[in-house]
Amino acid sequence: MALRVDMTISLDGFVTGPDDGPDAPMGEGGFRLFNWLDRRLDTGPAGEAYTELMATRALISGRRTYEHAGHWGGDHHDGVPI
Repeated sequence: MALRVDMTISLDGFVTGPDDGPDAPMGEGGFRLFNWLDRRLDTGPAGEAYTELMATRALISGRRTYEHAGHWGGDHHDGVPI
């Protein structure tokens, strides 16, 4: 059995910007924490992280994240269970 944990966090320990909520799940400016992943097709760390992320067979998230993300419509990526 393998367990893989993946998270982006700022140096001050936050995973969202201020004022996060259902209409802004990453808060104000929170998506900048994930800008590095926009290079998902590049070789190197961003591409490797994206490839590993897409190879998961299930996603475990915290309740707040799950609810703020609108339950991802029941499908996080590639049809994996949440």
